[in-house]
Amino acid sequence: MCHNAREFLELQPTLHNSFATGLQDRKARREVEDKFQIITEPERIVMHYRSPNRMCGLYQTLAHLVIQHYGDLATVREISCMKRGDDECVIVIHWFDEQDRNG
Repeated sequence: MCHNAREFLELQPTLHNSFATGLQDRKARREVEDKFQIITEPERIVMHYRSPNRMCGLYQTLAHLVIQHYGDLATVREISCMKRGDDECVIVIHWFDEQDRNG
């Protein structure tokens, strides 16, 4: 399906938001679509997650397992969390290149 962990993890908001297409109620559809936002940068992705379900741990666990599956070198760090009272959860996944692995 994907060539590496980054491709897979960047796809998650799109997959999640596709669930909203079946909702007839515009407000309900917008609530689903607004839960995930992703910012891509050369060495990292930053996931913004806002949901009353507060299931940011699920994405973090998924990220760790997918990174391990593909053998990538990356860190997963949550810098803000709704469970700690923040307005949103922000999860940063930072990839390292092979030189970082060896050096």
